[in-house]
Amino acid sequence: MQITSAMPLLTRAEKIKLLASALQGTMTPKQISDFRKSQEPIYLTLNLGDETRLQLQNPDQPTFHIEIYRDGTSKSYDRYPDGRIVYRT
Repeated sequence: MQITSAMPLLTRAEKIKLLASALQGTMTPKQISDFRKSQEPIYLTLNLGDETRLQLQNPDQPTFHIEIYRDGTSKSYDRYPDGRIVYRT
């Protein structure tokens, strides 16, 4: 029986740094490897309103997606409810 140790949980600062490098397409091979090993989802919620007037997600609007590849590159796109995908440059 082989027992493998789980990757340690990422701190908030590490998650933010990882997300920034993913958005910029500058992830290092080590960051990609660590991220893939962690299997830990990163959830991001943005609130563009103020605390008294929260802006809720419109279900008819697209959702933003980031795909990160082993070579450190990434693709960003919006996926619309009808299945249409629009890539960002």
